[in-house]
Amino acid sequence: MVLQWSCSTKRNTFTSRTYHTITAHYNVYFNGNESYKRGVKKMTQQHKDDFTNLLPVFIYPGTEAANAVSTDMDRAIKKASKTIVLHSITAKPDYKKGVKTERQKAFYNKREYNKWIDDAYLLMAKAYLVKGELGYVNNILRQMIKDYPKENTIIEAQLLLARKLILEDEFTESGEILEKLADQKNFPKKHLALLNAIYAEYYIRRKMPDKAAEKLEIAAKNAPNKFYRLRYTFILGQLYQQMGNFPKATEKYNQVIRMNPPYEMTFNARINMANVYEKGKGNASQIRERLYKLLADEKNTEYRDQIYFAIGNLYLAENDKEKAIENYKLSVASSVGNSQQKARSYLAIADLYYQDKEYLSAQAYYDSSLSLLDEKYADYMLISNRARSLTMLAKSLQRVAFEDSVQFVARMSENERNMFIDQIIAKVKEKEAEEARRQQELLQEQQNNMMAYNEMQGRSLTSSATSGGGWYFYNLSAKSSGEAEFKLKWGTRKLEDNWRRSNKSVVNVETGEATAGESDKSEESDKKTAQKGLSNKTREYYLVDLPLTDSALHASHERILSNLLTSASIYKNDLHEYSLAAGQYQEIIRRYPDRPEAAEAYFQLYMLARQQNNISRAEEYKSKLMMQFPESNYARLLANPNFVNELQEKERRVSQLYEQAYQQFNQGNFQQVLQLSQQGITQYPNHSLKLKFIFLQALAKGRLMGNDTLRMELANFIRTYPKTEEAGLAKDIIAALDAIHPESKAEAEKQIARVIFRQPQETDRQWVIVALSGTNINPANQLSFNLINYNLDHYPNVNLSVKIEALGNRNQLVIVREFKSTAEAMNYFKSISTDPEVRREVNNIEDIFVITEANYTLLQGEGNIDTYRAFFREVYK
Repeated sequence: MVLQWSCSTKRNTFTSRTYHTITAHYNVYFNGNESYKRGVKKMTQQHKDDFTNLLPVFIYPGTEAANAVSTDMDRAIKKASKTIVLHSITAKPDYKKGVKTERQKAFYNKREYNKWIDDAYLLMAKAYLVKGELGYVNNILRQMIKDYPKENTIIEAQLLLARKLILEDEFTESGEILEKLADQKNFPKKHLALLNAIYAEYYIRRKMPDKAAEKLEIAAKNAPNKFYRLRYTFILGQLYQQMGNFPKATEKYNQVIRMNPPYEMTFNARINMANVYEKGKGNASQIRERLYKLLADEKNTEYRDQIYFAIGNLYLAENDKEKAIENYKLSVASSVGNSQQKARSYLAIADLYYQDKEYLSAQAYYDSSLSLLDEKYADYMLISNRARSLTMLAKSLQRVAFEDSVQFVARMSENERNMFIDQIIAKVKEKEAEEARRQQELLQEQQNNMMAYNEMQGRSLTSSATSGGGWYFYNLSAKSSGEAEFKLKWGTRKLEDNWRRSNKSVVNVETGEATAGESDKSEESDKKTAQKGLSNKTREYYLVDLPLTDSALHASHERILSNLLTSASIYKNDLHEYSLAAGQYQEIIRRYPDRPEAAEAYFQLYMLARQQNNISRAEEYKSKLMMQFPESNYARLLANPNFVNELQEKERRVSQLYEQAYQQFNQGNFQQVLQLSQQGITQYPNHSLKLKFIFLQALAKGRLMGNDTLRMELANFIRTYPKTEEAGLAKDIIAALDAIHPESKAEAEKQIARVIFRQPQETDRQWVIVALSGTNINPANQLSFNLINYNLDHYPNVNLSVKIEALGNRNQLVIVREFKSTAEAMNYFKSISTDPEVRREVNNIEDIFVITEANYTLLQGEGNIDTYRAFFREVYK
């Protein structure tokens, strides 16, 4: 008891200090520190660098390698915490009264008397930094700097705080900390490498590679071991390469190779040396020869994408773009898992096509690169914007070409058209026959390979099986054989549902044919083809998109006009290709000289000519615009310098009128709101505020005439303007009304239903529909099977079909068609409503109802089962 009392942390004696210092160091802190060092070593060994980008100076928290050592860091934190809790001595020592020396005073005023406590705090902060828990790191380090300003750990604590701030892109405070430490006289040499490495990371993050290189040179010279010396030297090579200092970059990569690093780093140093080749300053042929030797080496199979990329760069340095693109494409084709390199290769091809103004080719490669690039990539936004512009351009140009082609075919006589389509069908059949023949040859080759492989492996498989290999996946020989056989037959397949099928669309339970799923959205023509289930070897398949009627031809011309305007705008504003933009505007005038859009085309041509200082051409376009479209805003703008001011005044007046109507609404003067809203609708029928006037008018009517009227007006607004912002507000108001007055909802639904749906006649053929809540197809498939079985058992002599269709984004419908009369449909409705077999393994049946084909079409347009439910209950009784 005396010993325990003398060693208590509540007493500060020589005995207690000695006991807790030794125990803290060797019994607790030591184990925690060993766990931390073990975790750091494991992290550096497991970390996988992306050599296609600038290597990070440190392994970042949140990486796979850092997450893998979380257990080691947790143990380090636990031991550090235990050291602090059990061995911290903050009690003051007992001193006899009297005069004390300066040394005694300093000792008496200490905050902590166990010298390992600050080390424990530092260990805890380092472990939390690896785990990425920066909040804890911040609190611990700032408390350390405040409480232990004169301890040996304070410099490392400040360095760690600076690194944490850099991770958060907080450059002001981190810069101040690093500057003060760098200016210290007699800065400890053991921390010199860490200081300069953190300083280098600071400048890299700030995109100042020259200053980063200066600091990293010092860090490399003072690196504590080979791992860091190699890493810092390789990064120096990358930094000099980034700055365009190719001789210095080559020097650093050579240093890396001489240090005998792991093979991957050696390989990438050699590749980067090839990438820094400068035309006229080296022998490209010799470098290429070395790269081709690397290609021939089997151990470089997974690196072939990088080798081809380097060869492409060599050709590009010699201005041989064709050869460069060829090798970049080989780089893409040989990629086996390095998505970043694949993205760089795609990007290199895209940039070359873009420079040569081959925009449609560039678009495809930018698109491919974007699918692989991380959003943190330096030029991601530039690439994304360029890809978006080029994608819009490609779609516009392709749409114009498509509409021209279908119009060309539509203008043919029926006989000419049929002959033309028959030629296409013949080519399709020929192509399919060739593909079938090729597939048969490939299948035969695979079977021969499998037989040869199985014959070769037969003996080892037999011996393995008979020697008690156990479960298949524990038998490595059988597993390898099965994997090889699978790849021979199926190739490399992603682990997912329906892996055998390239088309993951839903299968119609009635016909067994595939129908497009919600995610497979293509052009309108493809949807029509899929809906009709037409074969591409029938004439009807190719007639779907032909504009054979006046209305279809008009719609086709509208699409051409819209896409010509879009492509012209992209050429002018995004690509700055003014001659190409002018060509598109001239095409609009040539094709549609009398359309209002021609006025815009003349105006844009006028502006382009002025921009190019071609005054005579500009005046020519202005004259034509004034002559052909004198009342257009564009003509008024050129004729009247004050036209813009007048437009602004008009905008001010309409805004003022709406503001006045809105104020009257807030004040409860609803009759006045109706008058002002109607004035706005009448005077400004084409203004964007027209919808707001109509919406305000609906709200005012509702406040004057009651909730039923309000609900009806808002429902009509949603139906008329379904995709507007105001329609969303209207839905919210209706939902609030229904929550407060549920009794009025049913009556309103009935009124709306009477307007929308048609009264069924006795002779109308009827369908029975079972609606499932949600868009999951699996319950719908199960219900379909249940109904098919039910029909076979109870309606064997009636020809009923079952099909699945979607209703909006909320419901799946299972449709049973068709019944000859209302009575027959209602009998079926009643029998399935109560039969448990129909509901077997299906829990989300929302409703069952009878409907005519005409009303089903209206329901699809309305998309609201609640409205039809009210109609069904009232009309079918």
